[in-house]
Amino acid sequence: ASDDAQLWTDRYTANLVPGEIFGVQEQIAEQVAQALDVTLLEPERQRLTAQPTDNQEAYDYFLRGNDYSGRRLEEQDTQIAIQMYQKAVELDPGFALAYASLSNAHSWIWFLFSDRTQERLAMAKEAVDKALTLDPDLPEAHVALGWYHYWGHLEYDRALAEFAIAQKSQPNNGGLLYGIGAVQRRQGEQVGVLLRQAIRGGDRAGR
Repeated sequence: ASDDAQLWTDRYTANLVPGEIFGVQEQIAEQVAQALDVTLLEPERQRLTAQPTDNQEAYDYFLRGNDYSGRRLEEQDTQIAIQMYQKAVELDPGFALAYASLSNAHSWIWFLFSDRTQERLAMAKEAVDKALTLDPDLPEAHVALGWYHYWGHLEYDRALAEFAIAQKSQPNNGGLLYGIGAVQRRQGEQVGVLLRQAIRGGDRAGR
């Protein structure tokens, strides 16, 4: 809050045993929503109850990958994120969310001009295809496919189509809204270039 007022606080004690951390997370999220009088929509409630993996070690590597991915201004951090995500899917080949994040990291490496090989793009596509095969409705997988179309091929309409699918279940996802805005900005620039070219062409024709 702008005046630093404390709205709610509480302590939560639980015995964390392997495989039950997601249940604890769900209980805490429900308590916070109730305390703040927030109504959870069904898609949001489903996300709370979803368990991305049964493998605690794989989930730990996934979280490490997220940490390094969040620092992605440096290529080295993204490369480490890729290693973490790769380890996560090796430990749990059914970890769709990790595959989606792995695809994002590969696409970002391509977009940074750090690795412009077709092998890099192929790895991004392979990872997101795997995520969608495991969970066709996973919003993060459609987001990853959107980034692949945008970062990998500058295919703006296809990127927005995938983002729109994800937005149906994640309307308040800030990263997703950023992606939509980034693509639309590119589309605006593209239209601007075409208009300038048309104007220059018209000037030449008039002369």
